[in-house]
Amino acid sequence: MKKKFLVLFVVLALVVMPLFFFGHIAKADDEVHWRNPASINGGFITSIQKMSGGALIASTDAAIFESTDSGKKWEKLPFTFSEGANAVLISKNYCKDGLFLGTKDGVFLSRDKGQHFQFFNMGLESSYIIGLAEDSEGDIFALSFDGLLMKWNKQEQLWKTIARFTKPTATAIYATSDYVYVGCEDGTVYKVSLDGKDSEKIVDSVTESPVSKIIYQDGTFYISTFYDGMFMGSADNLDHMLKGYKINDFVLDNGKVYAATVSNGVMEYDGENWKSVAKDGNLILSAICVDNGTIFVGTQGRGVYKVENGNFTKSSYGITCTDITAINFSTDYANDGTVFVSTKWNGLYESTDKGKTFTNVSALPEGDIVTSVCGNSKTYFVGTEGDGLYETTDGGSTFSKVNIDTNYISVLFEDEKGVIYVGSGDKGMFVSTDGGSTFVQRNKGMLPYDTDITAVDGVGNAIFIGTNGGTVYETLNQGKMWTSIGFNKIPHYTIADISLSRNFENDQTLIVGTMGAGLYLSKDGGDSFTNISDALLKYHMWDDGVKLSPNFANDHIILAGSWDGVYLSFDEGNMWTNINGDKDNRYVFRTVFSPDFVYKKSGAIFVGTESGGLYIYDQKKSSKVVVKMVIDQKGMTVNGKFVPTDVPPIIENNRTLVPIRFVTEAVGADVEWDPVQRKVTITLNNDKVELYIGKNTAYVNGVPKQIDPNNPKVVPIIIHNRTYVPIRFIMEAFGAQVEWDGTTRTVTIIYGG
Repeated sequence: MKKKFLVLFVVLALVVMPLFFFGHIAKADDEVHWRNPASINGGFITSIQKMSGGALIASTDAAIFESTDSGKKWEKLPFTFSEGANAVLISKNYCKDGLFLGTKDGVFLSRDKGQHFQFFNMGLESSYIIGLAEDSEGDIFALSFDGLLMKWNKQEQLWKTIARFTKPTATAIYATSDYVYVGCEDGTVYKVSLDGKDSEKIVDSVTESPVSKIIYQDGTFYISTFYDGMFMGSADNLDHMLKGYKINDFVLDNGKVYAATVSNGVMEYDGENWKSVAKDGNLILSAICVDNGTIFVGTQGRGVYKVENGNFTKSSYGITCTDITAINFSTDYANDGTVFVSTKWNGLYESTDKGKTFTNVSALPEGDIVTSVCGNSKTYFVGTEGDGLYETTDGGSTFSKVNIDTNYISVLFEDEKGVIYVGSGDKGMFVSTDGGSTFVQRNKGMLPYDTDITAVDGVGNAIFIGTNGGTVYETLNQGKMWTSIGFNKIPHYTIADISLSRNFENDQTLIVGTMGAGLYLSKDGGDSFTNISDALLKYHMWDDGVKLSPNFANDHIILAGSWDGVYLSFDEGNMWTNINGDKDNRYVFRTVFSPDFVYKKSGAIFVGTESGGLYIYDQKKSSKVVVKMVIDQKGMTVNGKFVPTDVPPIIENNRTLVPIRFVTEAVGADVEWDPVQRKVTITLNNDKVELYIGKNTAYVNGVPKQIDPNNPKVVPIIIHNRTYVPIRFIMEAFGAQVEWDGTTRTVTIIYGG
């Protein structure tokens, strides 16, 4: 949580920074569409409310969900203005079933049961909203994190601050036809006139605990507290009940009180006595709702549950709303298509169809914090935080504990030879060279305090690890000796991630992400590092996920995740493109490419977020790409959409020449430039074309061919630092169709379809 609050302050600071700092960030790719596996499971449930038509609305710190079948299935509502809501209000008087959301970004209103939302922030003095209330006249009140009580002025259509509670700070509100009641962090309660002109303390010194909720009904106050139970009665005669209980939420239903406690489950009061309705020591309750006698509870991190016959039953399964700790792929992914997703609160999820669908691996002990997985779909190891290492040999049907001298497993990795590396959070590295039968602690060469391992990756004999102490180590002999690298080049911030080029043995490229100091790229195996934290990362220093593309040697793509989203660089970190697209949770903890990733052709990008669950960007190659360019005019159209270019196509020696990179990348090809040989290499699917500046001979899949047998003057040229090539020869080599319209001087390229 400390990190989360720190990030909030960083965000606020960024808002006022001059825009020129961001000159190296490319325009966001709005066409990126993320898939978020459906159904609520996990996340911090902040509220559960019932619409008049029977639908249930559950808000989390990451999204808003609706259930129309009594909690059997939850669907995410299309709310993308903020990450979840702190408060929910179902309006009865302002507008029937109007859905108000109080978020860290202000107030939002839906008039159609959550299908569309509108800004409701005009005049809002403080935007971090923690409470909402409505009186009998349809007046709406909002309470901010910093204690401002604000009222919506219906005539002027804006918010006005009517009272301030900063010493003590307000924590809860409730509105009636006469007053707004405000609970504070020191246990006091005030009543405030509806215009804010009069304020009176009516509850004082009954407790020192902050007030979590207030209801005033039929002359009786119901007041819950975060640390000291509940109070009921008149303002000057309150009965103290459930002393010492931590209560986050309560509801009134048919004359009874139902309280959601932190560690004592659901408690019921019938007007005379309290009794326990259901209790589970693994669940921290945060919200409660009663629907036709059925009790629903929200939890901190474990999703929504029903209370049935004195027991808690999970409302639904999925990984939409939970904290992702790791995303790992089967070592035999090409054949079994298996993806493992580890979570902080909800165990392990597995997909055997490359991420299309996921199931919970329920054979693991419930409540385990899963941190990492390595292996294939049948035999794999699962690391947990606090419960050690598990192994399954039957695809997750059963698990057995592995004998290893630590219970805190942080990262797992298996190399090409089947050697298994286990990074712990307290005792450094453990290595198994016999398939996991035995593990040996191997920390030689590591500093004594560097035993909290946070990252691992390797190719061939080279294995790299990162630590919480900010050190990167390499081993070439299966952990028998570790060597510190980049000691004076990478600041000593926690190492968040390490990624090696799959061609590391040749290009010696690796990247290191840090929690607080940006990204560092090495192209000499770790002997030296370059800080590639440009305009993107100078101010995005929390880089919890970073990966080099599986085809980095050809495409030079880097994937980075930070506290405000996902970014791609296509040139080794010089320029960055925001690919948040329609992803509605931006606090990214993990970013990975699927092993079969080829940009715009195959594979997917997987992103793990804090509380927002898993997001997947499935790359879909267009079945048909049509590119149109007009001679001597800048810009082109790709499938009817205009794409700007800084140089136009030209006619040279009666042949059309185009700036090669624009066109080839539009159809999904990769382009490489060799300045020594002055050679352009274009790769598309399994075909490769090589051309040389000033030469009429090219090579198609290694076979020499003349670009234009009838005109040897038709050669690739360089104009204003742009490489121009004869487009017909190139595209026809890839099986594309090239058309020329002499009247409009338009060249049309049709690829695919």
